[in-house]
Amino acid sequence: MRPAPLGTALRLAGGGRGAVVTLGVLLFAAALLVSGAPKAVEGAYDAAMADTLRRASALHTDLTVTMSAYGGGRAPSTVQDFAYEDASLRERLPASLRGLVTAGHHRLELPTRPIEAGTDVRRSYLGLVWASALRDRVRWVAGRPPGAGEQAVQVGLPRSAAEELHVEVGSTLRIGAPSALTVEVTGLYEPLSPADRFWDHHRRARAIEYVYPPGPDAQLERHVMGLVPDAGLPGLAGRAVELTYSWVLPLDPGRPDARAAPGIPAGVAEFGGQIGYHSELPGTISMLRTDLPRIIETYLADLRSASAVVYLVLGALLLVAAGVLALAVLLLCRRLERPLSLMRARGCSLAGIALSGAAVIALGALPATVAAQVVLWFVPGPAVPLHNAAPAALALATAAGGAVLLAVRHRVPLPEHRSDLAGRRSGPVRVAIEVALVGLGVTALLLLRARGLSGDPLVLLAPLLITLAGAVPALRVYPLPLLLLVRLAARRRDAVPYLGLVMAARARLLSAAPVLVLVPALAVSVFGAGVSASLADGQERRAWSEVGADAQAEAAGGFPAGAVERVRRVPGVTGVVPIQVKRTRLADYQEHTVLALDLAAFRELVGDTPVRAPAPPPALPPAAPGAIAALVPPELVGQELEMYWGGKITLSASAPLEGFPGRGGRVVVIPADPRFGDPALLYVRGAGVDRDRLAAALGPGVTLTLRSQVLSTMRAAPLTGLVQTTFLLATLLFAGYAALAVVLALVITSKERGGALTLLRTLGLTAGQARRLTLVQVAPVVLLGALAGVAAGLALPLLLDPLLILRINE
Repeated sequence: MRPAPLGTALRLAGGGRGAVVTLGVLLFAAALLVSGAPKAVEGAYDAAMADTLRRASALHTDLTVTMSAYGGGRAPSTVQDFAYEDASLRERLPASLRGLVTAGHHRLELPTRPIEAGTDVRRSYLGLVWASALRDRVRWVAGRPPGAGEQAVQVGLPRSAAEELHVEVGSTLRIGAPSALTVEVTGLYEPLSPADRFWDHHRRARAIEYVYPPGPDAQLERHVMGLVPDAGLPGLAGRAVELTYSWVLPLDPGRPDARAAPGIPAGVAEFGGQIGYHSELPGTISMLRTDLPRIIETYLADLRSASAVVYLVLGALLLVAAGVLALAVLLLCRRLERPLSLMRARGCSLAGIALSGAAVIALGALPATVAAQVVLWFVPGPAVPLHNAAPAALALATAAGGAVLLAVRHRVPLPEHRSDLAGRRSGPVRVAIEVALVGLGVTALLLLRARGLSGDPLVLLAPLLITLAGAVPALRVYPLPLLLLVRLAARRRDAVPYLGLVMAARARLLSAAPVLVLVPALAVSVFGAGVSASLADGQERRAWSEVGADAQAEAAGGFPAGAVERVRRVPGVTGVVPIQVKRTRLADYQEHTVLALDLAAFRELVGDTPVRAPAPPPALPPAAPGAIAALVPPELVGQELEMYWGGKITLSASAPLEGFPGRGGRVVVIPADPRFGDPALLYVRGAGVDRDRLAAALGPGVTLTLRSQVLSTMRAAPLTGLVQTTFLLATLLFAGYAALAVVLALVITSKERGGALTLLRTLGLTAGQARRLTLVQVAPVVLLGALAGVAAGLALPLLLDPLLILRINE
């Protein structure tokens, strides 16, 4: 008999339209998982990289070529010279960087020098800068833009800096060593867009920058840059002073993608080796300044951790989706069994049966594939390998699998299947599959322990393979609870429960199919819940560690009298610890931050938080009069250190200090003392403190950091959000797939179960007993699968720790 035509396939599909629709919906979902999920994940990786670059200062991400020159010589001295050098640099950019940089700017800078005359503000410094794009980013609010000047260099100053230095339009300033210069202030300006990344390179041209220079008795300094016009560039370039020439090649944070990220550090290294031609100019020293390689390497390390988790979840989702899809195919084949058996009995060839079944599956798969392909066009993210072909390939594989299943099922016309009457021994195919799963799990575990999580697909999917290996014992032991119930039921006088439980215990392996879905679904869901909780806890602890309290306020010049009391009166504030701050160099010639505070009050302030406050130093012996007990970095313990702070003081380094909450670098802690001056740092406790009220109490010029805002920033990090969202969506999908697997298994085995129940009803089984019997037959499968899945989920963190280090919350 010839294979059935399309009309026959349509009639067959009409008889099992429910199964065809179910198959189409599941195929649509699987196609989205296969193609859409990786595409969305790659798009999230790109967004995370762009966010990482935007969060970093342009001073660190941009490529800045600097050349220091002493005197004019052959160094650039006109706008055209700078533009020519800029074009030369861009020609030398490697291919991996050429498409990532945008139009930049170049500048000539005279470093800040002490202002010797023209202002009554002590320790003030002024430098000069010409920048090719600066004039287009400012608005003149007083006076006029500077010109070439004759006797003095004409400059413009930021209005905020001029007000603080008590400088007005028309003022003349004299800056000192190494050669004195006279500067005339012709105008005041404000930045058009202070948030522009351009200003990261010109912070001193935007406002005053406060600096604590190194030294034993350093005082706060104020540094500002004066804007020099194009007309004044030749005169500035001809000065016999040390000048710095810079060409900035800005990196567009939105251009790099995650796939190109690994090549960026090598490209930067190559570019750095190609700019040495500047050094051929007499009296010049050139170098490339950028932190881009470090930023990219940090991002890639975070990405590897996030990818391991995300693709573990996606792998489990694909496995579960494939299992449920296989059950849907089996359900459809069961619906087609009677008409196809009749066709086979009438002489239809085995190929005709297989083609007929494949045609019916294709009727459900074709609309699902087209719909999935349309939806995939709207999924954000770059195209991934096999992006367009995956839905069609999945549909073909489903149709081919159904055809093979039907061919095996109908290789003998009108076969008789009475597997409900006697238990079946495990066939060689099942044993081989189980041995293969266990072998893969063991191999993956050994590789995981030997190599850690890497890009190897087998190693990356090791947790999933181990979970599947753990599902094999669950499949083997699931009839045992029923057999135990059979023993108990055998003691009863009525035979109906006994016979029903015997039939349930002898049910075919297909009845336990949901275990293969439940185990990975629950395992990854439990693992995801643990990782999410660990991330949240780690972010909470890190926020406390970074801030040190609910809020931290720092004033470069110290807080004025009364500021601490005003903060204490802010609603919601429960405690304040003022700290005096001094930056200095000690015996090891490294810079240290010395904190003078009441350590007991600080320990009380943070006593009920995750903050680890240092213990007070031991009391000094009477033989050390005048010395101050200090907590110091471990390598300084046991030494006597001298420093100047309101006079010469001696520190007895009596106990080690690994670090202080909320402060980075090398820290020394000593008791507070009035001779050290006003406090410059405040640690504030109080949940829910209003930022605006706290800022108003502190006054202007204060850097205020709230722990809640730091925590919100951590939680808003793209990679962290991606992992959390992936776990949430995966848990919902796992729940849906698990429920579908149980329902499909019940529907597929309904014929055998219905026959058994019909037989038992003739022996007196009631409708209520029939429902309870069905529940007894299904419950062991669900319970054992759930227990095995939860156990695997609890074991995964132990297996992966410390192989998987989640750094994405940093």
